[in-house]
Amino acid sequence: MIDIHSHIIPGVDDGSQDMRTTMDMAVIAAGDGIRTIAATPHIQSDVLTPTMIMEKVTALNERLAETGIPLTVVTGGEVASFLPVSLMKQFSINGNGYILLEFPHTHLPISAKDTVSQLIATGLKVIIAHPERNPTVIRKPETLIDLIENTGAYIQLTANSITGGFGPAVKACAKHLLKIRIRGVIASDAHSAGFRKPQLSDGFEAASKIVGRELAEKMVNENPLAVILGLPII
Repeated sequence: MIDIHSHIIPGVDDGSQDMRTTMDMAVIAAGDGIRTIAATPHIQSDVLTPTMIMEKVTALNERLAETGIPLTVVTGGEVASFLPVSLMKQFSINGNGYILLEFPHTHLPISAKDTVSQLIATGLKVIIAHPERNPTVIRKPETLIDLIENTGAYIQLTANSITGGFGPAVKACAKHLLKIRIRGVIASDAHSAGFRKPQLSDGFEAASKIVGRELAEKMVNENPLAVILGLPII
């Protein structure tokens, strides 16, 4: 499996705080069947640069190779929607044109469609991070559906949302978005080796019961592979 959303780089945001935690997360991910994971730290300013992320990812991959953990880390970022497009576009996943876009946790802004359209106009492909956890989408999922239909963006559902880890309202929203077949991926949004672990298998099994094994398989394998390689999501 391939996980395109994690906070596995140590000491850069609210994810892993040290290398020991990062390595513990890597062991968990590999044990769950994840073979490639994108390091997508929160990008909320220009303090953390693409070069810094690349250096940290390179060092982490070297450490993983030395310890024999069968996991490859690629670069990326979870970019805040309020940033300038010129800054956001520097943090595509694996440098191949897919942007993981995070809207405020409190609501989906009126400007959301414009933001996504501006990014797509530059040639990027937009993945909206964990929309099932957004209060606006939970109350009015048609708001997200309209955005997706009018822009061609994709969504990233959190595995733990599908299994109920974020509560019944989020679980119901994730189930609804799966049922209506919005194109996208399932990812972990992992932050630690304890709470919010880098695991996809439980989310995959839960999604399989909703949409069938074939589509669930696409959301943890084929679609995230397309993201990593910069290919169209089918």
